Amino acid sequence: MALAATPAPPLAAAAAPSLPVARVAGQPIAASALAEHQAATGLGRTDALDDLVDLTLLRSAAIQQRLPVAAGALTSDARAELERALADRLNVGVPAGAPAATVHAAVRTRLLEGKIVEILDIPSLR
Repeated sequence: MALAATPAPPLAAAAAPSLPVARVAGQPIAASALAEHQAATGLGRTDALDDLVDLTLLRSAAIQQRLPVAAGALTSDARAELERALADRLNVGVPAGAPAATVHAAVRTRLLEGKIVEILDIPSLR
């Protein structure tokens, strides 16, 4: 009886979906989560990763502040509402009628304070 050799898949390709592409305050963001977010948003890889970092920070801060956070993907309206609630809770100082982009920028700046964001996305694993 002869044994047949079957080549193993390349290690990088087999492991890539579960490897982290970033860490936000120690919390990993998996390559598979980035791929899903990129597909759902239509954003390019770099923009999708940046957005996913923002969402990770937003969800974490909202949970810490005991704000209700919907499971799954946030609609743009739900995200803007959550950012506004977080801005109010954290006393970010954004005027009540400020546009969503202004609220987002102010909340993002506050949430990044003191956080370590490691981008681990290695081009050879894409």
